[in-house]
Amino acid sequence: MELLILAHAPTRILEQGLLPAAADLQLKVTILTDCVGEHIVRARHSPLYGQCELGECDVFNPLAVARFLSVHGRRVDGVLAAHAVLHASAAVSAASLGLPGASWRPAVRHDQRRDPVAVPHARRIIDCAEPPAGIGADWFPASVQPLEGGAASGGAIVRDMEELRRSLGALRHGYALVEKHRDDEVVYALDALATTEGFAILSGSRIAFDQDPQRTKRVQSFMPRPPRCDELLTLLQPHELGLGRHHVEYALSPAGLRLRDIHNGLHDDESELALDDRLDGNLFAAVLKTSLGLPVTPPHLLHIDAPAAVARETA
Repeated sequence: MELLILAHAPTRILEQGLLPAAADLQLKVTILTDCVGEHIVRARHSPLYGQCELGECDVFNPLAVARFLSVHGRRVDGVLAAHAVLHASAAVSAASLGLPGASWRPAVRHDQRRDPVAVPHARRIIDCAEPPAGIGADWFPASVQPLEGGAASGGAIVRDMEELRRSLGALRHGYALVEKHRDDEVVYALDALATTEGFAILSGSRIAFDQDPQRTKRVQSFMPRPPRCDELLTLLQPHELGLGRHHVEYALSPAGLRLRDIHNGLHDDESELALDDRLDGNLFAAVLKTSLGLPVTPPHLLHIDAPAAVARETA
C-alpha cells in the first residue's frame, strides 16, 4: 500500500514517529512538501528518508496536491499530514480521492478557528504583515499564537495594543491567532482515535503554559479520561470529526466548559511523542492504519502521571 504524507518543515513526528511506523508496516511512502531543501538536508541524518520518495508542491493547496498526483500518475491509499498546519489540506485531499480521513468541512472550519469557540469576538486570525484592526482595550491581556509553526506554542502574552503590534512585527509574515487571555481557566486536552470501529479515547492531559517569556505550551500530566469527558463528547457530536487522530483542547472555569481548539490530525511534536511513550501500543502505526482504512486496535494509556492528583481531577 502507498501512503502520501504532506509535510511542511521537517518534524520529529515525521522522523521519529511516522517514518519508523511506515517502515514496520512495509508501506511505500511519498513525502510531498513545500520545503524540499530542508528535507533533503535532514535525509542525510535519517536513513528512513532513503526508503521514501520526495516530491515538491504547494501542500497547503489541495488542488496542487491533486495536480501532483495526476501529473505523476500516482495512486495512493491514504493521505496524512505530518504537520498541524496541513490538517485541512490532508482532509480535503483524502476526501477528493475517496480515501479515509477526517471530515474535510469541519477540518477547514477548525483550521481557520471558525468554531467551536463560543465567543468569536474575542478570538481572531490576523495577518502579521497588516496593522491589527477591530481589537479594543477589552481584548487585553491577549495571547498571540503564530499559526505557521503549528500549535506547539501558546504564543506570547501582550498587555496592550503597543505590545500586540511589536509581537506581530516580530513575526513579520504569516498569520497569528489573537485571543483574549483568561487567567481563570484550566486547560485540558482529549486525545482520541476515530476508527471504522468507533471513537476511542487514548488519554486526557492537563496543559500548562510556561512564561519564559513566550507562553510555551507543554503537557503537565496524563490521565485516562480528562475531567467532564462525557460533557465534552456531547459537545463534539455536531462537529462530525471523521476518521483519524483528533486532539481537542478545552478549558474549565467557574463559567463552565469552553472548547478552545480542535485539531483533526496529529498535534505537535512534544505531545504526540510523549503520548506515544505512555501507550501500550504504537500510536503512529495506529494512525497510519486508520488513514489507510485498515483494521486497528487503539492503544491504551499505560503510564499515568500523579495518580492521586488525577483521581481528584477526574472525580
